Amino acid sequence: MVTGEVDDVSGGSVIGTTDGGHTWQQLATPPGVGALAAVACATAAICEVVGSGNGDAGAVYGTTNGGQSWTTQPAVIGGGFFLGVACPSIDVCEATGNEGMIFGTVNGGASWTQQDVPATADLVNGISCPSTTTCEAVGYGSGALRTSDGGTAWVPQALPSSVQELSGVSCYSLTHCVAVGIDSIHAGRREVGVLVSTQDGGVTWIRRHIPTGVDDLTSVACTASGVCEAVGLGSTAIIGSTDGGRTWAAQVVPGSPYLLSVACQGRRTCQAVGQDVNGDIAVFRTTDGGAKWYRQRVP
Repeated sequence: MVTGEVDDVSGGSVIGTTDGGHTWQQLATPPGVGALAAVACATAAICEVVGSGNGDAGAVYGTTNGGQSWTTQPAVIGGGFFLGVACPSIDVCEATGNEGMIFGTVNGGASWTQQDVPATADLVNGISCPSTTTCEAVGYGSGALRTSDGGTAWVPQALPSSVQELSGVSCYSLTHCVAVGIDSIHAGRREVGVLVSTQDGGVTWIRRHIPTGVDDLTSVACTASGVCEAVGLGSTAIIGSTDGGRTWAAQVVPGSPYLLSVACQGRRTCQAVGQDVNGDIAVFRTTDGGAKWYRQRVP
């Protein structure tokens, strides 16, 4: 599934594929949705999408039939929006948003509980949960946060001093995570992508060297074997790693698009979504670990 926004009038939208992206179709629109920022599927049929709803309030919607219908769930950020969601099981999910808010459910979205986060947390952009009790969340102001008890406590982690804002994170084990974002340099006149990784559960985060031509990194996905793909904006819009995020190489994607999200299914197959150079929705797929990306047709 892919989430987004049709336009300022039509609001949020969801499209889906059941054949690896060969064909995409429009799915049902969640009720009262404004725009959608993220999706997480515990199974092929059970998914959560997050974003904004009526009155620009943050909203969460769930489906148990692969997006044929959606139900509004009781998690709301007043005057704000949700930005990320992770579901390590059909019952357990965590959703993040602005105002430094994180909500959790342990019953498949029937009820959601706002969790305590450090007062410094601002925008919590991304989240990854390698287990039902352990999650890593990243953002702006919040830096990196970790819970090891299902969200009862979120503990701030120290990042390298040069790291300003993180937008996405992927944990391929309880201890190994990769996070991406953006930094401003030259007195704010230029922006560059930034990438950090940890091998000890966030006790130490190390900034990694990335190829030139990356102006922003928005999302990262890693498989259990430590193969990772990170996407963003720039002449180099996709970079890949085969060693758990320690070293990265540029990959070629047609049209130098602005990519917003990436997900991987298996060691070598990934999907990346965003916009092309004309501002049109674009979906790309690789089946050979990023050696070649090809564009897929969407509604």
